[in-house]
Amino acid sequence: MIDWKDVESDIKASDLSTLLAACDFLTASGLLIDSIQSPSIWMTASCDAGIRNHLAQSSSELGGLLLGELYELPYRTRHGYTHITKITHSIPSSDYKSSPVSLRMQTEIWSKARESIDNGLRVIGWYHSHPNLGAFFSGTDRATQAAFFNMPYSVGIVIDTIRNERRCFFGPHSIEAELKPGSHTISTEVRREK
Repeated sequence: MIDWKDVESDIKASDLSTLLAACDFLTASGLLIDSIQSPSIWMTASCDAGIRNHLAQSSSELGGLLLGELYELPYRTRHGYTHITKITHSIPSSDYKSSPVSLRMQTEIWSKARESIDNGLRVIGWYHSHPNLGAFFSGTDRATQAAFFNMPYSVGIVIDTIRNERRCFFGPHSIEAELKPGSHTISTEVRREK
């Protein structure tokens, strides 16, 4: 459980045209088609590696914040995720209380996030580990998501570093979604899918 104050979000998504203008035609088309078929949540390889390195440091639960870029879709989707999200940075919590089955991160993490937020990144969500318990959202995780990461775009990631499992959930109802690999970058640094 995360012990933070409930504060209204002032995050506004960037215009989708900004993202599409930075892509070639095939990449832009692929992003739009993908966003219609499934929630479009991406994580860079460097961010993924940083999170995994952080979580591998302890057999107790660890966690932190996810930061990145957010683009609002101008159309409805069947799956209900109305954004294209790119997770580019993580901020590990250094002030916390944890056990093998629980985690309480303190508010210092928001102070750490402030510099990144001031530089244009947005808090997209949170991540934490379930060492050797499996990757799932517990009732407490769902309550945390609903209370503190309750925007439609909010992402929660849980990783079991021992079993090598990872799951991604979005929105206040913790709907499961596929977290797409960072080999397909969707910002100004465009690479083609292999």
